[in-house]
Amino acid sequence: FAQSLTSLLPSESLPYALIDCCNGLILLGSSLSKHRYYVCNPLTKQCVAIPKAREDVLASPPALAFHPCDSSHYKIIRFLRARMDPEVDIFSSENKTWITRKVSVKPRRPVSFYVLQSVYSRGGILYNLTYRSTILRYNIEALSEAEIIEVPDKNNHPCDSEVIGLCKGALNYASRNQSTLLIWQLDDHRHHSNSHGSNKAASGARSWILKHSICMDEWGNKLHVFGLTRFYNIHPNSDIIFLGSCDMIYRYHLKTNKMELFSTRS
Repeated sequence: FAQSLTSLLPSESLPYALIDCCNGLILLGSSLSKHRYYVCNPLTKQCVAIPKAREDVLASPPALAFHPCDSSHYKIIRFLRARMDPEVDIFSSENKTWITRKVSVKPRRPVSFYVLQSVYSRGGILYNLTYRSTILRYNIEALSEAEIIEVPDKNNHPCDSEVIGLCKGALNYASRNQSTLLIWQLDDHRHHSNSHGSNKAASGARSWILKHSICMDEWGNKLHVFGLTRFYNIHPNSDIIFLGSCDMIYRYHLKTNKMELFSTRS
């Protein structure tokens, strides 16, 4: 699938890397130039070369923000790596230029701005999962400040075993505590009554609700060594998580505990 896009890219962009995707659009980057990007639509087989971003900076991997119900235009957002109040480079397909904004972080404290994964929600809200298991939440339409959201159970899961995703409109966070798969949902209703008892973790004015706690020991050898288990994505409309290894991806149904092979490396 991804290789079929190479014929649409100019030869000087190769080799390329898949950076992000959002609601049908794919963001590619040239492996030879970290500041050269392309946005591709696999359905129309169109690839657009993005004007080169500034190069004299240490930038985090960019995020793609697009929702066809909001606008036909998309934006590319990348944080410049800093300890406090970073700058953000923003490209808009509407005006076809890069702009830079200074962002205030709330609460104000040092935080990693190396983005591992991004999730875009309708209305301009973008969530970034950063290297040190912190989530940044901000509005790309009025980007002046970013809110820090601490993930639950932060110190009890190994590195590279976490993923965020929107499921039925709510932000979900999946992590692994040894051999237990934990899936939390962010409760944005700041004055909502707690009907889940102790299965709730505070993150500033917001809180996380534990939705699923699943023992992975019951899966046997299907995923081989638990230390190699990687979470890939959360289904946007169903209670499904995609996980596996570098060679195989499984689809796990959270309500029925059914696991199916979804994809293998050819």
